[in-house]
Parts: sequence; C-alpha cells; structure tokens
Amino acid sequence: MKKQGFLLGSAILMISMLITKVLGLIYKIPLTNILGGEGMSYYSSAYSIFMPVFAISVTGITTALSKIISENLSFKRYSNAIKIKRCATVFFLLSGIVFTLLSLVSGYLICVYILHSRQAFLSVAAISPSIFFASVMSVQRGFFEGGRNMIPTCVSEVIESILKVLFGIGGAYLALFVANKQFLQGRTVFGIPCETSEEVLKVALPYISAASLLGVSLSTAIATLYLLFISHHKSNKISFRQQLSDPTTDKATSIISFIVALAIPMALSCLITNIVSIVDMLTIQPIIKSTIEQNPESISQLKGCEGVDSQSIPAFLYGSFSGLALTVFSLVPSLTSMLGKSALPNISHYFAQGDLKSVCQQSQNTLFITNLISLPAGLGIAIFSKEILTLLFSGREAEVEASCQSLSVLGFGVLFISLTVTSFSLLQSIGREKAPIYILLSAVVIKIVLNLILVRIPSLSICGAAISTVAFYIITAVTSTAYYFKVIGCKIQFFENFIKPLYASINCIMGGILSNNCLKPRIGSTSAFLVCLITSVIIYIFSVGILYKMTKNSLKLRFLP
Repeated sequence: MKKQGFLLGSAILMISMLITKVLGLIYKIPLTNILGGEGMSYYSSAYSIFMPVFAISVTGITTALSKIISENLSFKRYSNAIKIKRCATVFFLLSGIVFTLLSLVSGYLICVYILHSRQAFLSVAAISPSIFFASVMSVQRGFFEGGRNMIPTCVSEVIESILKVLFGIGGAYLALFVANKQFLQGRTVFGIPCETSEEVLKVALPYISAASLLGVSLSTAIATLYLLFISHHKSNKISFRQQLSDPTTDKATSIISFIVALAIPMALSCLITNIVSIVDMLTIQPIIKSTIEQNPESISQLKGCEGVDSQSIPAFLYGSFSGLALTVFSLVPSLTSMLGKSALPNISHYFAQGDLKSVCQQSQNTLFITNLISLPAGLGIAIFSKEILTLLFSGREAEVEASCQSLSVLGFGVLFISLTVTSFSLLQSIGREKAPIYILLSAVVIKIVLNLILVRIPSLSICGAAISTVAFYIITAVTSTAYYFKVIGCKIQFFENFIKPLYASINCIMGGILSNNCLKPRIGSTSAFLVCLITSVIIYIFSVGILYKMTKNSLKLRFLP
C-alpha cells in the first residue's frame, strides 16, 4: 500500500485543508453579504442543530477506522483490514439513514417548539441528507488514512469544497432571484405579501439559507461517489497475495462492536465540543432579548446595532458573531487539525509496536508545528480583527462593527483551540478516547456559566460569549496536552515548542503593526493591511529560521519519521 510519513502526510492534508478553507471563504463571504447578520442566524442555527447529530453519527468514524486499519496493517492482518472496511461500509450506510431521520425530527422539534421559528427548519432539512453521504464517505477516508495514504481524502475534500461554492452560492442566488421575480410580477413572495424590496429580502432570508445548504448536501453526495469509485477501481488496494498471507479474519459482529466502541468516545468528544455552539445558540439571543426588554437604553451600548430594528437585534448580533467572528476563528484550528489527523496512524503504529521513543518524537513534532502555525495566526487575528473582517466582509459594515471586538478576544484563543484539537487526536491514537469527554464536560459547565453572566452585560454582549469560548479552550488545551504527555512518559519541550514560536510571533506582529501604521495614511487601509500581512510573514520566516537554525539536516531530523 502507498504510505506517507508524518511530514508528507501532514503537508498533503494541510495543503488540501488550505485549499478547502480558501474555497470555504469564497463560499461564506458572498453568502454572508447576502444574508447579513439576521439571515446568518438561520444558517448558524441550522448548523448548531445539525452538528451534534453529525458528530454522533459521523465524526468518530474516520479516526476510529484509521486507527484500527493502521494497527491491523502493522501486524500484517491484510484480509482482516479488507473485511473491516466492508463491514463498516454496510453498517454506517444503515446508521446514516437512521441519523438523517433523527436530524430531521430533532430539528423540527427544536425549531418549532424551542426557537419558535418554522422557517429555520428549512435550513435543517436542507443540510440533514449530508449525514447519510458523510457516513459512507468517512469509512472510505478512514481506510485510506489507516494505510497512510492521505491523497484520496484530500482530493475528495477539494472536490466537495469546489462544488459547495458552485451549488451553495448558486442556490442562494437562485432563491434570491425567485423572490425578486415573484415581487416584480406582483405576486406574494414565498406566500407572503411584500410592499418593498427590503421586505422581500427579509422574507427570502430563510429560503436563501436553505437553498445554500441544499447545495452543501449535494456537494457531499458527489464527493462520496468519487471516493467510492476510487476505493473500488484505483490504487491503494491490498494485493491478493497479501490477503492470502494471513487469511484469518474476525467475526463481523466483533468488528462492528470494536469500531463502535472506539468511535463512540471520539464522537462524544466532538459532540461536547459542538455543545459550545448549542450553548451560544440557546443563550445569546434570549439573554440579549431579555436585557433589551428590561433596559431599552442598553441598545445604545450594543456595537453595530444603529439602524437595526430592536426586535431583530438578538438575531443580528448572534448571526454576526457566528457568521463572521467564529468563521475566522475556526480557520486556523481547521488547518492544524490535519497535523493530528496525519500523526494518528503513525503514532498508533509506533504505540502498537511499543516504540515509545518514536511516539515521543512524533508528538513533539506535532506540538511544534501546531504552535508554529497557531501562535502568529492567533496574535494576528487578535490585533488586526477589524482589518481582517473589513477585508473579508466589506459589504457588511454593521456586522463587522458588531463582531470585531469578539474576534479580537477569540484571537487569543486560537492557540488553545488548535492545541485542543491536536491533543485530542493524539489521545485517540494511543487508545485514550474517553479522556477528552471528561475534560470537555468540566469546561462546558464553565462556558455555560460565563455565557449567562457575561452576555448580560450590555458593554460586552456577544463579546462575553467570546470570552467564555476562550476560557473553555484554555481549560481543554492545558488539561489534555499535559495529560497526553504524562501518559506517554515524555516531557514537553516547552522552550522549543512554545517560547521560541511566541518570540518569533511577537516579532512579526510588531513588524506588521509598524508597517500598517506607516502605510495606512499613504496607500489606504486595505492596501496597507495586505502589505502588513506580507511583511509579517517574511519577518516570521526569518525569525523562525534564526531561532531554530533551520538546515536541511535539522528539518529531516525534526519531521521525517
């Protein structure tokens, strides 16, 4: 089978993730500009309802299967690896149908009886079918990744992202076109009479959100078909000779039981992580609404709400926070999560062989690259939050003003969310899947308490939710990282992995601030910020090179397995 080491596997996954994130921004930016803060509340609410079901049904599959396949291949159990894939495909195809129906039923109940918005259910119904397709797709990805071949996963992610842009944005504009056409023809807009174009857009918002999310489901379906085709026809197959060398296989029931037992803790960890977004969905809007009702003068302290109807302010602020601030905040951890994903089969292999020295080396390397990426990115987001949001969402000045302070706070949490995601993958690779659950449960309680206290303060509002989110990830990152290195009996190289990257990050940010302040009056804010980014990257590369004395041999020693 084709195998890639940690460096090559990480590079492939990170490049694909970078491409998908760029495409994701291409998708999210025009969608946010169409929907605005209020429209993004439909979109974000749908995802907040959908993601817990997705987490339970899909999230643990790829990781669990990757670990199991990697262990079987390390012991040359080739026939059993093939049988694991077949059993998993059938089982998760059936479970995908069940969880898709569960998403639809739970989404309807939450939208109608808790959120009191039947229109929000349109978006939930549109995104729910992707659970079925993702269940099947995750099995195929897990098999390839277990064999340390990351290319099929990466190609499928890029295909999915490209189609998401085409179908998602196309669907949004189609829904908007239909609404405007109905209005110009003097008909009701989606069954509701409208007198102005502003009313048309307000009525069309839930349909635009749903049409866009339907495009997401369609893109997932096509990416799944691609992986099934590759899995059946292309390379990375285990040869017939290899299968004959060890024909003994486990019972199908034992295989499924083992996969489910391994996947459930991983799924629960992801579920609890997604509860953070549920906490925000269920607390931010009611608390802000209650605060305004009790103290109408507090509206003047809410940034970006000038000109927004008082009844729409809770949805506007929640949509701005989730649609703008959290979108940027999640970019870096999505990229660094690929490090843990690539390290998992390698560390599982070494751990199964009892090679703790290699486990320690791979873990230090993973931690090093995570910090190397997340530290400068997090500080940059914290310092230049308004410039970043203005560059990405230039058509939404009110939403930018409402969410820039929240993003600035979230920037200081980028390192911690990146460490959390990476350390959870590392814990899963050594069979400590349940540990993240206990860590997350305690942190969720703190998140809820802080939300209830801080969001009520008008001067903080949604910034209070940002503070509680950072506190949540500080707790999970510190606890999980320390616990992992304690389990493998390896001391964290704190100076090498934290202090040096922090010093280089501060250098690049200071250079960026000076560059931005000097050029802004001369060439304008947008051009100055772009030059600032380039300057910061160059300073950071030189700083890291000097601090670590990067040579070809040192790079090989650090990254190659």
